[in-house]
Amino acid sequence: MKWPSPISNPESRQRLKRHLLFWLVVYIALPISLCATYVLAAIRSHSLTPLSQLAQLLLVYLPYMVTFVYVGLYWVLPPVLIKQYGLFVRRYLSYACSGLITHYLIRIFIVLPLRAGHPAVFTNYHSFFSPAGFLTMLVLTGVAVGIKLFRVWYQRNQANQQLVRQTLLIELQVLKAQLHPHFLFNTLNNLYSLILKQSPQASAMVLKLSKLLHYMIHECSSPLVPLGKEIEFIQDYIELEKLRYGPRLTVAIDVSGQPNTTFIAPLVFIPFVENAFKHGAAKQIDSACIDMALTVQDNILRFRLENSHSEPAGDATREGEGLGLMNVRKRLALLYPNAHELTIQATASSFIVELSITLGSEPQPTERLAAVLQTDA
Repeated sequence: MKWPSPISNPESRQRLKRHLLFWLVVYIALPISLCATYVLAAIRSHSLTPLSQLAQLLLVYLPYMVTFVYVGLYWVLPPVLIKQYGLFVRRYLSYACSGLITHYLIRIFIVLPLRAGHPAVFTNYHSFFSPAGFLTMLVLTGVAVGIKLFRVWYQRNQANQQLVRQTLLIELQVLKAQLHPHFLFNTLNNLYSLILKQSPQASAMVLKLSKLLHYMIHECSSPLVPLGKEIEFIQDYIELEKLRYGPRLTVAIDVSGQPNTTFIAPLVFIPFVENAFKHGAAKQIDSACIDMALTVQDNILRFRLENSHSEPAGDATREGEGLGLMNVRKRLALLYPNAHELTIQATASSFIVELSITLGSEPQPTERLAAVLQTDA
């Protein structure tokens, strides 16, 4: 929640506006609260003297009120903010005692003589002991302290939210950076094996790798990329892998919906595709197959990847949960909290990944998240 600048802005000019507004409200509220009593007195006495006494009272007590409030704000309150409660108690006791004494000195030597035209005379204890004015000072200081505590809470809350946004952005960047070397390590291993075999496919692989790196360096620096470009990146990666496996690998890709109008966090799907080759085709001697389907319908993105394998189901599940999948789980939890569902299943002959992401109407949730992440970063 954003408050108006005079409330939330800590600059000295805005602080002066806040304080002037506070005292303006005080000097409107006090006469209104006291006016009924003094008006009735004026009516009974058929004189305007009670109203002039009200004006004198407010004028005389102004320096005392200002001093009392600001001493409470900037001398008594600070120990509470740093949890030094013993110091606060000592300061509060001296503050209350000195404030009470000052209140009676002003009343005895200034206010009452101005009203009566002679030094104050007290006929009994009750006429001397009149704490109403001092209690008003305490209430006024309590209101000022409440406003101050609210501002401190608001500023700390804003600082905590900014820290959370910055931490989240850094964590996402770290996770994305971990994907890059993981992907490059696997691809360079493939290229190295082709070079050792002196395969003519090595040059084609270098060109494909160059295109993939261009996407990863220049396109993936944004929090979001068009889904169409992400699909093209996956297709290029698959073509790169097919150079290595040759005709024994069969890949089927089915894309439906409107991928070009949908935005997605970059490199979300590539760990699944990597695992399909690493734990599927790479460990099969005979033919291998990979089936990928991606649909966007009614603001729901569904991704399904199935690859054949020749390992026992338990081993496939255990090996499938590697660094890439751990990172993508963390990224999904950060980017799409409560808006995605990921299931991984291993059978005797296949490994299946199903991912669904809920995308809202324009602007999409990922776009709003990106705006939040970039705010104050």
